Amino acid sequence: MSTRPETQAGPEPMELGGLYTVPHVRAVWPANTPNWVPVLGPRHNDAEIINFKPEHFHIDFRFVTDQMLADAEALVPTGSIYAISWVYQQVIASLAPEIDDDVLARLTPKGELVELHTMKPLQAPTESWYQLLPAKYRRVYPNHPTYLLPWMKELEKAYADCRLGPDLKCPHRGTDLSGLEVKNGNLTCPLHGLTWRVKTGRLEPSP
Repeated sequence: MSTRPETQAGPEPMELGGLYTVPHVRAVWPANTPNWVPVLGPRHNDAEIINFKPEHFHIDFRFVTDQMLADAEALVPTGSIYAISWVYQQVIASLAPEIDDDVLARLTPKGELVELHTMKPLQAPTESWYQLLPAKYRRVYPNHPTYLLPWMKELEKAYADCRLGPDLKCPHRGTDLSGLEVKNGNLTCPLHGLTWRVKTGRLEPSP
């Protein structure tokens, strides 16, 4: 049986176990040891609707190691129906000053990254904190109940008239969805959970 995830999007679906060059940031996450953490989508803030103002990156859980995923899951209180979404909404916040994202990968750090749960900063004055690095594609982005996110209905209302274009970039933050798995004809953005119908580009409302 092939390990290739089923997908209708993107030029080439990724192979589980394959190596891919993906963006990483240097941060203290998920434990107290500095790691290179794979990230997905552009650096952004969510002051609108979600009311999260710090500039941040979302973690690309397709590429984190099994140990990093286990450590992240260990931070979540047990017995909560919301727990799995809580894991995949963890982010890496950037305390660096405003930087042009077009040249982000070529800059040395002028600030620090912080892991949100411990608020413990990582000082890295002599090394780049954003790099393109090889990483193993370890898992399809997991399903989780994004409809439980407290701001989901308001976010869906705000983007109800938007459409997913042929470039497969989420209208919310411009995240490239082309490497993700198509499920029931839909693509779900892992950053904030908006789901789009591939055939029509229309938003698929949550339950």
